[in-house]
Amino acid sequence: MIRQRLILYVNEYGDGKVDSRFECDASVVLSKPHFHVLRSVSSRRGKRSFYAYTGEVVYKINNLDEMSRWLLSVGSLIGAGPKASFGLGFFENTSL
Repeated sequence: MIRQRLILYVNEYGDGKVDSRFECDASVVLSKPHFHVLRSVSSRRGKRSFYAYTGEVVYKINNLDEMSRWLLSVGSLIGAGPKASFGLGFFENTSL
């Protein structure tokens, strides 16, 4: 997801390429999802509700190459996900 977001930035503001060869093996240690019913009012669409999840997750990274390490470092600055909104959001690297 970080790579996809980075590709949007690279393709829009330059002609660089983002390498697709990286290796990362991780497992979920702890997951705390939070379900939300969000309400919105728009003059064009009126009242509506949509559903979303937020939460926290802790991963244990078992194998990480240099490209993965770099992508995670960039992701901690620009966030993760394919678009600026409704992506994975921002995260914190605690031991890179």
